[in-house]
Amino acid sequence: MKYVAAVLLAAVLALPSPALAAEGAGFSDVEEGDWFAPYVEVCAEDGLMIGLGDGRFDPMGAVNTDEAVVMAARVLWQADGGSGPLPKGPSVEEFAAEVGEDISNFPFLDSPELTQEYASSWSWDGYTYLFRRTREAGAAFDGGLIYPYSADRYDFFHLLGFAAQGLELPGRNRLDAVPGTREEGILDLYRAGILAGTDGYGAFDGQKGLTRAEAAAALARIARPELRLSFTLLPFPYEGYTLTPLRAYTGSDGVNYPVFPLVDGDILLLDGRTVPWPPMGSISSGLFRSGDYCHFQGFDRDTEDPWDTLVCLMDREGNIPVPPGVYDDLRATGDGHLIGIKWEGNTARWFHLNAAGEAEAELPGTVGTGGNNWWGFNQWVCPWRDEEQFLWGYKNQEGGWAVEPTWAEAWPFQNGYAVVRDYATGLYGVLGLDGELVLPYQYTDIEPFWNSPGCEAPGYFAVTDRDGRAGWVAPDGTWYDRDSGLNEDPAYQNGYAACWDGGYDEAYSYYLGPDTLRASERFDWCGDIGPDGAGFVGMDGMIWRIQFE
Repeated sequence: MKYVAAVLLAAVLALPSPALAAEGAGFSDVEEGDWFAPYVEVCAEDGLMIGLGDGRFDPMGAVNTDEAVVMAARVLWQADGGSGPLPKGPSVEEFAAEVGEDISNFPFLDSPELTQEYASSWSWDGYTYLFRRTREAGAAFDGGLIYPYSADRYDFFHLLGFAAQGLELPGRNRLDAVPGTREEGILDLYRAGILAGTDGYGAFDGQKGLTRAEAAAALARIARPELRLSFTLLPFPYEGYTLTPLRAYTGSDGVNYPVFPLVDGDILLLDGRTVPWPPMGSISSGLFRSGDYCHFQGFDRDTEDPWDTLVCLMDREGNIPVPPGVYDDLRATGDGHLIGIKWEGNTARWFHLNAAGEAEAELPGTVGTGGNNWWGFNQWVCPWRDEEQFLWGYKNQEGGWAVEPTWAEAWPFQNGYAVVRDYATGLYGVLGLDGELVLPYQYTDIEPFWNSPGCEAPGYFAVTDRDGRAGWVAPDGTWYDRDSGLNEDPAYQNGYAACWDGGYDEAYSYYLGPDTLRASERFDWCGDIGPDGAGFVGMDGMIWRIQFE
């Protein structure tokens, strides 16, 4: 086994300073009982980290990404058998020529001034060495890290995990996964006792900021085997789903269910296949989810007129039922049908289409000035405002009243329910398809199952009641208190709600389940869950398919 001797690790945490001499363990802001005190002591004794020069170590201070890169580069350099300083990095011109076709990973090369400034910095040597070695190993190196900013746990341990592969650190903890990561390089740090997670389940919390104390702990555990951790994690609590890695995450230009538009020009499907973008010109604004389809809007490539747009819908299998240009706009109803609109001058013609894109009926023309249109035609009825009473009801496919005008406000039906607002009290309730109230008028605010394709009851509404209580309520009236820490009000999709919680320092995403309303595993982001219990999640720079059982 190879171990890194303390003398060789003396510059693992190289700082932009002319010297890296240990200042001793007597820092004014590190007390004997602090959890990080023994790690700081090792780093001070072995010259792994220095303080701020004023007698302080600043244990809660942030580590920036430059420092994280140099730490990883030093560990990898020593693991490769090198000694002394890192090999000097090339000039800007040499590096640009070396990167070649990989230049897209290094946006800073577009600015010669910024690049030259960075190349003159203390971290350039470590940066270029790490890039060269990761490329040789067939791994991807995130060029975005060249801009100095506070590193999060993923930045640091992703780089350290790659570098530590060359150390052959013996495993002492048995685990296959922890909440928040499936990256083997990071899991190896858990197995070696370098990393233990942020709770009893071993949660990785990749988006959480990294402190100097945490960095000192990891580096000291690498240098001193006796400091490495042995632990047994609590039983993994997040059962009921599986994760399948699909591809590296390169960003998205819109929704992530039922398909995932990627910035590199493909559409990712839930089974891992990719299909081309729809046959139109440049995709313009207007990319969103419509029922159980993805709605695309783009310029007509033949005319290249920005006012001449084409639209189409793509289902989750990558099929386009109606070719671009057949209709001026399209929407999905969420119950297996589509609505198409054609403009003839200033007159709109509305068509009810089946899933194959074939017109089954032409809907009556829009009349009146109340903003009535057939976009809300779901489950064979559409909310409509009567022009004489100024009340809302629901019209059927023939244009007759399916439910007489009754409410001050009425929303389209989704999954068998519609939100309505009582004219007399101003409170919201929930209507069933039979026209009877399922939930009485008792809510000052309510969010329905927004665009929940194929969702079957029971579902949940995010509500605020007359007493100011915020919660979720099921159609049978079952109440669940809402976590006050949620930054956004989640709406349930097919029994699951994608939530974002925390703040800028400890943000993470998770799902609320249909029964226990518990937090699921922590992810970088969560997508909508489809009617088959599948969707996309992001974790550790990867797109994964999540499948709820």
